[in-house]
Amino acid sequence: MLIVLLLFSVPLSFAQNLVTNPSFESYSGCPSGFQTMAPPPTVISVNDWFTASNGSSDYFNSCTAGATGVPSNFFGWQQPRTGNAYAGGYWVFTQENNTREYLQTQLSEAMTAGRTYYISFWVSLAETDRSGLNANTLATYQVGAYLSPVMINQNINILNITPHIAHPQGNHIKDTSNWVKVDGFYHANGGERWLILGNYSNWATQDHFYYAQPLTPSTLDVGYYYVDDVCVLDAGSPELVVVHDTAICDQSNSAVLHAPAAMQGYRWSTGDTTQQAEIHQIGTYWVLSMGECKLRVDTFHVTALGAIEHPKLGPDTILCFGQSIQLNAYNPSFYAYYWSNQSDAPSIEVNTTGTYYVKAFSDCGIFSDTIRIKALGEIPAPKGFDTTLCTDYGSSIQLPVTGTRLKWHITPDDEGSVTQPVIRADEAGRFTYFITEHLHHCSSEAATVNVTIINTPMVTLRDTSICAGRELILGSFQEGVYYNWSNGSTNCCIEVEESGVYTVRAHNSCGYAEANATVEVESCELCVWVPTAFSPNYDGINDQWRPQVNCPMSKFTLRIYNRLGQLVYSNNSLSSEWDGTQAGKPCDAGTYFYQIEALPAQKGARPVYRTGDLHLIR
Repeated sequence: MLIVLLLFSVPLSFAQNLVTNPSFESYSGCPSGFQTMAPPPTVISVNDWFTASNGSSDYFNSCTAGATGVPSNFFGWQQPRTGNAYAGGYWVFTQENNTREYLQTQLSEAMTAGRTYYISFWVSLAETDRSGLNANTLATYQVGAYLSPVMINQNINILNITPHIAHPQGNHIKDTSNWVKVDGFYHANGGERWLILGNYSNWATQDHFYYAQPLTPSTLDVGYYYVDDVCVLDAGSPELVVVHDTAICDQSNSAVLHAPAAMQGYRWSTGDTTQQAEIHQIGTYWVLSMGECKLRVDTFHVTALGAIEHPKLGPDTILCFGQSIQLNAYNPSFYAYYWSNQSDAPSIEVNTTGTYYVKAFSDCGIFSDTIRIKALGEIPAPKGFDTTLCTDYGSSIQLPVTGTRLKWHITPDDEGSVTQPVIRADEAGRFTYFITEHLHHCSSEAATVNVTIINTPMVTLRDTSICAGRELILGSFQEGVYYNWSNGSTNCCIEVEESGVYTVRAHNSCGYAEANATVEVESCELCVWVPTAFSPNYDGINDQWRPQVNCPMSKFTLRIYNRLGQLVYSNNSLSSEWDGTQAGKPCDAGTYFYQIEALPAQKGARPVYRTGDLHLIR
């Protein structure tokens, strides 16, 4: 809701007109006819005004009657806009070889580079055919002003230059009763001293229309314009700028800013063109007011608009050890601050326990807020101990960690869980856990607990036989287990080629296990030969494991077991071969146990039994 109006009563100050005879009032002699202007510096009648081309502009004054009188003259009837005089000239022709007329005057001082100037002048179209020469039937909008560092005195009909100030395109000036303002702003290059008025369009771009029909047909139609009240102002003059600093302290969310009254035009930074502009937020606004050769800039620094909110330091806060918090009271409506720690900055950073307040000063009063900060000390890290477990320990394992509000982390940076991860001791390995103690939203440094799981010793040996001249590997490997064989070896596995009883003891900190096997060496007459290892890696070399049967057999059975005693392969064919898979899936590398039962086809032959270990290598 709009409830505030800003009214300013400031003495008006305006820049000086750089045109020395703006209303053509000063003259050296009363005009007695046409040809009252000449190229500079010659003065015939009116002071400070001259021609710029072949055309001869005219001077009209109430000091005389007849063709150059006021208000009645050769071209019509028109009262001066101000004073007793004005000038005029032919600015539109329908024939190219006719001469347009221009007015020029020297400014009281040269323009300054980079400064912006306001130029304005007033024109009125002369009456239709008042001269009796079938003239004044044309109207145009191509009226403008040109700024030059030197005077122009060209012996041509049309000045071939582009005006710096031009009337809006299509807005034909056809009023014969009133005066029409032509104005605009010019950004100076520096050194411009001469102002020239007239029509600068070439014949190809000339635009006019018949505002009235001629009384009789004619090959030449014209448009004659009167000129009065010429103005050139320095828009950048410091005396033009009036600054207003204000605060609007109420519950409204908009206000109205007012420019000086009784001016002819307004241009606001908001885009408004009326005397007043409505605003909805704080900031800087300006308005350019244009009057009767008057120019003024009002700047409004609105530092508050509507209700100002108190500073918001936030809710009471707990800081973890080593943390800090920034308390920010900034608001563009505030011009000064005072904190409980005597800082005068818009914001402060704190890291200690205490009650903090701020007072913020504005044009609308003093505003404040308070916050309580509690800074916690360092939270002790929980105590944990590295743990070693055996693979037969089980799955319900609780680690020895002391603390009351613990969080368990798999990695140092994860969010963590209040419950310990499930730890299973069914496979050897090493695992690290990170445990933190929590209070409010703060946490301690992490304690590190390493869990090492080692294998409980397990050994399995089976009685078996081998053919003479063949070797057999006994034993299997477990990580972290030590071995002692009856033959003195400390390796996991041994090669045997002689009959005998072989004993092994496997041991570590998780205990020990013992096993023995009887190995018999038989001649076998090379009937059945069994390889001890193969590598199913699909390289075309030793990819299948198969017994070599060198005798005719009436019966043959092959079975292969893993180290847990589970059957992984069986076949009754003499051409049996195992590719290292079970149900189409690759088996793990390791030691497997085979059983072969065969009956030679020879009458009276004894059954052949072969058992032993084979090694699957990947």
